[in-house]
Amino acid sequence: MELKIFGRAIHIPLNGLNVSRRLEFRLLMRYLDLDGEERLLDVACGDGYWSNRMTSRAAAVVGFDFNQNRLRQARKLAKFLSGAIRCDAHDLPIKSAAFDCSVGICVLEHFKDDLKALRELRRVLKPGGKLALTVDSFT
Repeated sequence: MELKIFGRAIHIPLNGLNVSRRLEFRLLMRYLDLDGEERLLDVACGDGYWSNRMTSRAAAVVGFDFNQNRLRQARKLAKFLSGAIRCDAHDLPIKSAAFDCSVGICVLEHFKDDLKALRELRRVLKPGGKLALTVDSFT
């Protein structure tokens, strides 16, 4: 596995053969350096698997996803989730500066308008907040 660090960005080629999602998750958590007091937004939370893993690391975890069926699964799986919202990243029904950090595992490639989604995710972060998104492939 080749790991390249560019300033504060880490490039890990993900092809399923050289790294697992669990390693990816651990690296994201290390980058975020949570102290348990943060409000965390799980971007495109899907079935809530990662949301559930993050609830022990943050004061509150809110997940959002556009897919109603996946969100229903998230509500069942992530019992400690502070909230689950049906929406997409382009127009979040969330007040500005509501979260300390946002995490999205394998989501960036699914946004219709990357720049609009990134602006919206920045809007809901507190000043100095951290945004950590991953993609399946850099090709």
